[in-house]
Amino acid sequence: MLLQFLAESVLLSVIGGGLGVLAGLLASVIIAVTTHWPIPVSIPAVGRRIPVLGGRGDLLRLLPGAEGLATDPIEALRFE
Repeated sequence: MLLQFLAESVLLSVIGGGLGVLAGLLASVIIAVTTHWPIPVSIPAVGRRIPVLGGRGDLLRLLPGAEGLATDPIEALRFE
């Protein structure tokens, strides 16, 4: 079950990060076209960002997921 939390966190982080990268690239293109300024975008730097996003998703969601698995469902609902 912990593997499911891990896979889910990596997938969500990579999808969200990918959408953020696309939004940044789109904003760069719009600014470059409207202002006629050259805005260089380093594709290797963008490519290196994706594994970092997956690792961040692991770290930020692993501990809450492990705590959730360790908690008894009856105890967790008692405080709702």
